[in-house]
Order: sequence, then C-alpha cells, then structure tokens
Amino acid sequence: MVQSRSYHFTSNTDFYMCSALTENGKWMDALHNTFKPCFIVNEMVHMHRFDPTNHANHLDEQYVLENLMELSFGSQKIMNEPNAGGSSMSTEVLSFETLHRMYGAELEATEMDIEYCPMSSKKTDYSVKISGTVFGVSVTRAFNYLGKNEFTPMQARYLLMKKLNGVIHSTKNVVTKYSWNKQILHVYTDTLVNSKILRNEYLKLKKEYRINTIVIVTVAQNADYLFKKVKHVKLFQKGKTECVSTDDSSLSDSDEETEGNNFTYDLSDSED
Repeated sequence: MVQSRSYHFTSNTDFYMCSALTENGKWMDALHNTFKPCFIVNEMVHMHRFDPTNHANHLDEQYVLENLMELSFGSQKIMNEPNAGGSSMSTEVLSFETLHRMYGAELEATEMDIEYCPMSSKKTDYSVKISGTVFGVSVTRAFNYLGKNEFTPMQARYLLMKKLNGVIHSTKNVVTKYSWNKQILHVYTDTLVNSKILRNEYLKLKKEYRINTIVIVTVAQNADYLFKKVKHVKLFQKGKTECVSTDDSSLSDSDEETEGNNFTYDLSDSED
C-alpha cells in the first residue's frame, strides 16, 4: 500500500524533508504527551540545485556546511561552537536544521552550555524549544560505510540500547536551569533498509529503554559528507605501499564509536 506523504519545503534551495502522514501523526501525539514514546522515520532529499556529489569537496563536511548549506542562526551557532568531544559536527548541525524546518524548533542551549550534576554525567548534544516545550536532543549515526556487510539487527539493537540509556541518564542529571522532561534521539542513516531494521529492533526493546523518548530516524541518501570522511592511509605490507580509503567520519556523535566488520555505529553518550 502506498502511503500518503507530506513534504516540508522552505525557501531554502539545499534540501527538503518528507515523511509519511502517519509519521506526522505520531509526532503530534508524542509532542503533546510527556509520557508517550514514539519512533518516526523521515527522509532528507537534496534539491537539484544542491547535489553535494557534484562538488569536488563533497566528502568534506565543513566545506558542505559552510558553502552549500543555507543554515539557520541556531545551526550556525552549533557549527561555530566546540562540543564536548568527538567529530560529530555535521550531524548535530543538520539535526537542528531538520527540527527547525520541520517542527519550528528554536535552539535553547548548546552542548557546552548545558550543565549536569554530577559533571561526569552522560550528556546530550543540544536542547530546543518546540511549541513552548524544551526537549533535549541526542544525535547519532548508523551506517555500513564499506558496503560489504549488512547493517545487522544485533548492531541496531545495541546502538539503540546504548543511546537510549544515555538519554535516560542525561535527563536525570541535567540541572534545573536547563532541564527537560523529554528527549529526542535523532539517528541519521543512509538507507531505507537500515531505518526498517532500526524500527524493528526498537519495537523489541523493553519499556525501560523507550520510556518517553521520541526517536527520529532521518534517511539521508547520497549524503556522503554525513557518513564518509575519506582519508588515504598508506599501508606498508611486504615492502609494498597500498592506498586504501578508511572512514573516520563519526569519531563520534559525541565521543565513542565501535567499528567492526566494516560497519560503523556510534556508542557514545558523551563521557564513556
């Protein structure tokens, strides 16, 4: 059955967002019910006037964000401030830009603004205000960067459990000045297949992991700058020099990542 879809266009010429109407209904229900969790999938679509693969520096996230994107004030603030560790700037910037364009989110506090007790607490990436309510936002990526092995259900479940556990702890420990009652876990992935795997594993999680968190999975196809920062590494084997491409694009979405079997996924919440 073909689902009806909604499209979120702005005056920007870089990308637009689309999602099924059923997903929009889930968002509205969870937005106005503090205790209700949900899992939402949407798509980020590059417009014809902005195709990053047409640019020589399309794998350079800094180049793409500064030269090809039309970013809001909040996104620019996140981009220009240091974070608590890792190299996850592009996903955090685009996460806010997505929430801003789709839901009218306004930046409340950056990662370095938010305080916790104890200071060693798990951390969230930024907070926003949507319809008068403050939400914490934690951002991560799930992808198979070499394409040789599939993104497995086990990997999806581990990623979700790790990140959702961090959400619980940061919500518990954030100081009153910056506090929120609900968080958004924003996951970027590069294929629709991966989003379905994530959804299936999410539905299997125990309630103590899902609690009231809104999980948003954004499928960003043909967006290599989000997933692949290519470096050529010389390997000296048996007197022979070989150049290979390796990925260090998300070390990490906040501080820690596991790589294995050609699959890269974040395990961070910030200070692990």
